[in-house]
Order: sequence, then structure tokens, then C-alpha cells
Amino acid sequence: KMMECYIAIFFGRLCAIVPFEGYLPFDKSGDWLYQLCEFFGLCLAGAIVYSCRVRYVSTYDPSTDTLNHLYLMLPALGVALIFHPNLNNFLPSDIAWAFALYLESVAVLCQLFMFMKE
Repeated sequence: KMMECYIAIFFGRLCAIVPFEGYLPFDKSGDWLYQLCEFFGLCLAGAIVYSCRVRYVSTYDPSTDTLNHLYLMLPALGVALIFHPNLNNFLPSDIAWAFALYLESVAVLCQLFMFMKE
């Protein structure tokens, strides 16, 4: 479930950095590379989720993966709606950036809860 959170994280960051430049470095040296790395991370997270849910489903133990990731996503979205920067000067993009930032700070809790169950 942590990687499902990371899909939302990468998507939120891409929504903030592809159409706008507010969250990119001021010099243009790494703009395309930064966006490419974020897209590559989204693809890798998607491939991992696909592998866990479809290809290698027999190795997945849902009894240890009990933390509902919506308990992390919804509060992160709520906080992002209230506290968000405005570097892009476009509210949905700024909220997406803040949501990704807040969700990334707690996404590892899914893994921690799973390790505690084992």
C-alpha cells in the first residue's frame, strides 16, 4: 500500500511541475531531467503495484498489510487544502504539490505497520 501512496505522490508532483515552473530550480539546467525522473518514478511505482497485485499475487499476504492508505491520503489532502504554497499561482497545482509533500512524509507508515505485524 505504500507504493500505491507513491503513485499518488508522483502524480501530484507531476501535476505541479509539468505545466508550471514554480517548483522547479531557477536555472533551466535540470528542468527536463527532474520531470523525467518524476515520470520514471511513477512508472516504477506502477510496475511494483502491478507486480504485487496481479503478477505475483500469490506472494502477497493481506493479513500483514492492514493499514488502510486512505487514512493517510485523506488527512494529507485536508492539510494540503488548508496549508499550501503558491509558487505556481494556480490553486489546484499548488494543492497537488502540498498533498504530495504531506503524503510522502507519512507514506512509510504503511510499511512500518506491516513490519510490526510480522
